[in-house]
Amino acid sequence: MYDFSVIFGHRGEWEQTKAYLGGFSKLEWPKSKHNSAVSRAIDAVPYPTLYEDEPEFFVFATYVLAEANRQGVKLVWGGHWNSFKDYAHWELASDE
Repeated sequence: MYDFSVIFGHRGEWEQTKAYLGGFSKLEWPKSKHNSAVSRAIDAVPYPTLYEDEPEFFVFATYVLAEANRQGVKLVWGGHWNSFKDYAHWELASDE
């Protein structure tokens, strides 16, 4: 068991524009997986959250990815991205 907080799920146009302009997202509305009618992405963080504690995000990611794998769910973690690290970001892997 792991304590965590979901800090964002679906983002409407205003929330996505704010995230984009604030540098928290690289995608404009409606291109983020946060923008679909049923969100395909969430932002989740270990609890209590210290954003500067990068190692804790890796421990949390290891736990989440192992549990998702055990349940047969394919996830993408923003901490694995090369161009932009988003340690809070989780999305369902595309079936494409």
